[in-house]
Amino acid sequence: MTRATCTECGRHFNRRADEDWKTRCVTCWRASRARADNEADRLRVQLSKAMTEAAILRRQVARLETQTGIPPEMLARLLPLRQEPRGSDVSGLAALMPVRVRQTDEAGR
Repeated sequence: MTRATCTECGRHFNRRADEDWKTRCVTCWRASRARADNEADRLRVQLSKAMTEAAILRRQVARLETQTGIPPEMLARLLPLRQEPRGSDVSGLAALMPVRVRQTDEAGR
């Protein structure tokens, strides 16, 4: 057994000669594990919320696709066209599409 110094609290602890990887005392190591577990739990909750939100957004997109009467494949082609340079006929059509969809949606209410 050799004597080592904890890198976190400075206390001395014993370790075997082949355990150079041990840099923390047992108390600090347990505390670091608890912090890691808490972080993992926090990330799991965050992931769950993101997945729920993604599912809600997918349902909203599906509902919009059915309400507008625009086939999903056409929407997929139109949305990237909104990035065309200003003044081009294609960008004008794509830019007006959300306005027309909104007007159609409002008229149906």
